[in-house]
Amino acid sequence: MSDEGDGELESRRRHEATAGLWPIGRALTIAGTGAVVGLAAVTVVALAMLGFPHLGAHRALSVGDLLEMLKLVLGTVAGVGALAALVMNYRKQRLAEVAEVREQQRMLHERQRADDDRVRVFNERFATATGQLGHSEPEVRLAGAYAMAGLADDWTDGRQTCIDVLCAYVRMPYESDPGPDAPDAERLVFRRKQKIRHAIIAIITAHLRVDARVSWQGHDFDFTGARFDGGDFSHAQFTGGKVLFSEAEFVRGSRVTFFDTTFAGAKVFFDSARFAGGAVVSFIDATFAGSEVFFVDVWFAPGEVCFARATFVDGMVTFADAAFVDGAVTFVDARFVGGTVSFADASFGNGDIDLRYVASWEVPPAFPHVDLASPPAGLLLPPFTAPCVKEA
Repeated sequence: MSDEGDGELESRRRHEATAGLWPIGRALTIAGTGAVVGLAAVTVVALAMLGFPHLGAHRALSVGDLLEMLKLVLGTVAGVGALAALVMNYRKQRLAEVAEVREQQRMLHERQRADDDRVRVFNERFATATGQLGHSEPEVRLAGAYAMAGLADDWTDGRQTCIDVLCAYVRMPYESDPGPDAPDAERLVFRRKQKIRHAIIAIITAHLRVDARVSWQGHDFDFTGARFDGGDFSHAQFTGGKVLFSEAEFVRGSRVTFFDTTFAGAKVFFDSARFAGGAVVSFIDATFAGSEVFFVDVWFAPGEVCFARATFVDGMVTFADAAFVDGAVTFVDARFVGGTVSFADASFGNGDIDLRYVASWEVPPAFPHVDLASPPAGLLLPPFTAPCVKEA
């Protein structure tokens, strides 16, 4: 019990020292001494008012003199009490202020510690997921992809970093399909690797849809140089940020779909991409509204890129310097109602740019340096809108 009392006393002393206060005993002693000195001064003043009467004198004090002295004495006593109360109140207020500051500091410290703990946990999860993505077993890598996506959902400040890691996996060197005549073991290895890549694309796409539990819209997605042998970006919403398919290769026989995808507010780059023979890339029902989409210097080899029922309503879509070597780029029931769609300096070889069956031609694409009165064989224009095309 004595130890507890000593501990409390020591804690109180430290608290008082932190507040810049004297110990209570010293404070009251000094205040009392000041009160005594004040009382002595008042006594002198009172005697002076009475003419410093001698004790041996027989002069009787008048009632008025007695009342004046009584007022001074009572005032002095009241002053002493007020002084003591003032000292105590000041100490209480000062101690309360210091306690409040210490509480705020404690809360800030706890909040900082909680933030540090959360970041530490996130970093540990990131290291674990990264290690899984680099594992030799495909099943472990697949688990790592989902772990990284889960971390991106939880970690707002590190979300872009997690997305970058997933995109980097898609960009990794990737062997082509060995074909049906390859040994079963070789085909199995390929299929297991392919499953991971397609799963990552599906994960990213799911987070870009309007019904995503956690949205990744507005972030950057870098697929530069990636090889796509399939992938489904259907219903994705690319809003804000940069989306890079620069130098990407859509390999022979692949099917990649951007069905009902919206490009609004983002900058999307397909520059120098290669659409290989037999590849089918679909933008059916896609909407280009307020984005900048670049198909600059794209090479369209035998294959098909379909913009059926796509709507070009705002922003800019450019096929500048694109080479339509073979295959077809079709715009069946597409709607050109706003924005800029440009085929500046595009080359039309044996491929077809088929615009004959568009649904709306309000703001037609621009074909600078092309004589639209006698278009090249690879450019098929809607015959009923030829005059409008010439004016554009």
